[in-house]
Amino acid sequence: RPELTAWLDKLATGVETDLSTTYKTMGEGCGMQFQLDYFKGLTKDFTIHPDRHVQADVSYLDLNNEYDRLMREDAAFANEMGNAGAQAADARDNAAFMKGFLDLWRTGTPAQKHLLGLACRGFFSWSFAQKQAPSQKDKLILVFRNARLASTIAETKDDKIWITYGAAHVPGVIEDLKKIDPKWRVVSVKWARVIANPEELR
Repeated sequence: RPELTAWLDKLATGVETDLSTTYKTMGEGCGMQFQLDYFKGLTKDFTIHPDRHVQADVSYLDLNNEYDRLMREDAAFANEMGNAGAQAADARDNAAFMKGFLDLWRTGTPAQKHLLGLACRGFFSWSFAQKQAPSQKDKLILVFRNARLASTIAETKDDKIWITYGAAHVPGVIEDLKKIDPKWRVVSVKWARVIANPEELR
């Protein structure tokens, strides 16, 4: 539903902009690959084996309904999310900065694009390593979705599953799984570098 997509885009960015387009353009400007492009490789397998693929995340409608519930029943959430003036100002500042960066990247020389890409990837690598301050929005974007994912995992009958989800969700999902069954535990963890210089720069 277009209105739900527009609502989520504004919730995530604070401005009227398509979320995927924003991320894709930002990725191109920073010399990175858009994360959703990864799923193109799964399309063929999904066509052949649809029973192997599960949409484990909540729908936009689920997210919208939970947002409305929190606005009604959670005063702290409603207070932070209702502070539209400050959020809109921050979003406009962020959008203006990003637009300026992308405009500079589009019109820059190859050498300038090279430097901008290095700076951008460095900034994101640094910023993602910083501890993020808790936000009331986490109740919607993390907590609500974590509970749904944990429930889906716990209900599966398969003994091996692959889940593609953001790293910020992992601690909460593990915690929710342990609430369902205390025997859940992490056996091993392996990390891959997700922000790195393109092959031609290595």
